[in-house]
Amino acid sequence: MINRQHDIDDETLLHLHFASDPESVGGAVERTMTAFAALQLSDDDQSTTELVLVEAINNIVEHAYQERPDGPIELILVRSHSHIRCGLTDKGIPMPEEQPPTPKHHNLDCAIADLPEGGFGWNIIHELGKNVQYCRQNGENHLVFDLYFSGPAAGG
Repeated sequence: MINRQHDIDDETLLHLHFASDPESVGGAVERTMTAFAALQLSDDDQSTTELVLVEAINNIVEHAYQERPDGPIELILVRSHSHIRCGLTDKGIPMPEEQPPTPKHHNLDCAIADLPEGGFGWNIIHELGKNVQYCRQNGENHLVFDLYFSGPAAGG
């Protein structure tokens, strides 16, 4: 997990507090992507980062807060020598059995009309993020994952 008190060898790249309404979430994603742009990420790394973060935040909005627009969300991005650690905290509903869902593997070899409508979020987070961890502590959900980059970002 991200230690809010100190990450001695690491650099906090960004620390945001925002609400779960669409405008606040959009602003947070925009500020996050601006911070990552300063790291000179490749286009692929930029897209991967945005996809994973948006999916994780969307899960908080949809599931933890059940579309309630006033839920507080905290985002911390910490740069280390080899990657970026992303931490998200919310005070919403805990995950079932206080465990993240196991990623589902969908059969995509079917007609478009038969494709599942949802259920890809955790696959995206687990496939593109590494070292995914979740815990419920003191009435808060904590999700942490690492993003590794092909470009100079982490060492920057």
